[in-house]
Amino acid sequence: MPGIRPEKEVRQVRTLSAEQFQIEITCRQVWREVSNFYEGEIPNDLRTRIERHLEGCSHCRAVYDGLRNTVTLVVDSDAFELPPDVSERLYGRLRNYLAKKS
Repeated sequence: MPGIRPEKEVRQVRTLSAEQFQIEITCRQVWREVSNFYEGEIPNDLRTRIERHLEGCSHCRAVYDGLRNTVTLVVDSDAFELPPDVSERLYGRLRNYLAKKS
């Protein structure tokens, strides 16, 4: 309406302690370290930062859960056995892919 001015936007500012400030980590950093995190091969401070990130980021948590589930399936040879033709095709594609990478 003419003559009516919208109220000013109110912004909340949160002050972070030094500990809270150091905890922040980006999704990209989590993705780079997720395998090392799973294997326990990272410094404790980085482990803490990733753990806190995973608590609040459902996407990164899904990536981590997917990695954990994949490793569990691969390690557990009793999980399922692929039919021979599927296994042969899979190994063939993997060999081709690795040959192109090297």
